[in-house]
Amino acid sequence: MPGMWWDGESMNEWVYSQADRCTTCDMRAVIPNQETAERFVTRSEGRLTALPCPQGNGWHLVYAKVELATR
Repeated sequence: MPGMWWDGESMNEWVYSQADRCTTCDMRAVIPNQETAERFVTRSEGRLTALPCPQGNGWHLVYAKVELATR
């Protein structure tokens, strides 16, 4: 299954650093589902925001305070 990698502990853990990249969205990591994306948001204490890929390639994370403020 794409996006599922061995992380040294579990065959079911998705590993961010080994994720596919979205060529449409500035090579952001493709997170397979909202649940996984929200885990990263929680771990970041809300600094990251999960957004669905506009091309339907799963979910992406943004650091909205920095990324969206400069646009």
